[in-house]
Order: sequence, then structure tokens, then C-alpha cells
Amino acid sequence: MILQPGSPIRSRLVPALRAGTETAALCAETASIARFTARAARNTQPYQSIRSQKEIIAMVSAKKTLKICPKGHKFYKSSDCPTCPTCDAENKPETGFLSKLGNPARNALEAQGITTLTELAKYSEREILKLHGIGPRSIPTLRQALMDAGLSFNDA
Repeated sequence: MILQPGSPIRSRLVPALRAGTETAALCAETASIARFTARAARNTQPYQSIRSQKEIIAMVSAKKTLKICPKGHKFYKSSDCPTCPTCDAENKPETGFLSKLGNPARNALEAQGITTLTELAKYSEREILKLHGIGPRSIPTLRQALMDAGLSFNDA
């Protein structure tokens, strides 16, 4: 923990708090940020970036607007993304490589017209990564699906 005995932050914070100076407020704020960062580091998955406290507060306080999809489902979104979560859940395939992907990645491939592994094999990894909704975590899943079918990305 950051405020354990002997830690650099604690060694500066405790004397400043006892003195009651302006430095105490600054040290307390630094300790608060350090505790928050340490907690965030423990709670994140590998390869995820740790967001700053201000970014997280901004995300939580973002206003969500009520939207209604063409099928009449009501949902709230803070972005201008028109995707309905209920429709996405209904349209999720139960088998195939698209069933192993998250909604954004699946929607990106379907928007590009890629619904089979042979169509996917026509593209390079870089081309697929450029699609909005495809992230680096999707590539190993796609690569494995291609390998299982005896195909590979077109990285020529």
C-alpha cells in the first residue's frame, strides 16, 4: 500500500499534516491520487491503460440521452452511437467466428461486409485494425479462427 510505514509519501505526509501547513493539503491530495492510482492498477486487466481521476469522473458524469431504435427499444447513450444494445444482443450469432467477438468488432466487420472467414482472409491485419470498432484484442481471436479453418490474413 502507498501509505505503509516507510513509504515516501507517508514520510512527507505525516509531518506536514502535524504542522498544519499548506503543504499538508498538497501532500494529502498527492496521497489521494496515489491511492486512487494504486487501486486502479490492482483492478485493471493486463494491457489496459490506467485512466486519470479526472477522466473517470468525466466518464461517470457524462449525460446520457434517451434513444429509441427503429424496432422501438428504448436505451440511454452518452455518445452519438446509434447501436441499440437490445438489438445487438438479439442479433449476436451463436456459432462461428463472429460469435467470439464483442459487439463493436462484430459490427465493424459486418459493416465492411465481412461475414465469413474466406472474406476475412482477403484483408491484412493492418486493414482490419483500421476499422472503427476493431481493437488489438480482437486480432488474436480472428487469427485463431483463421488458423482453425486453415486460412490466414493476407499480409503479403
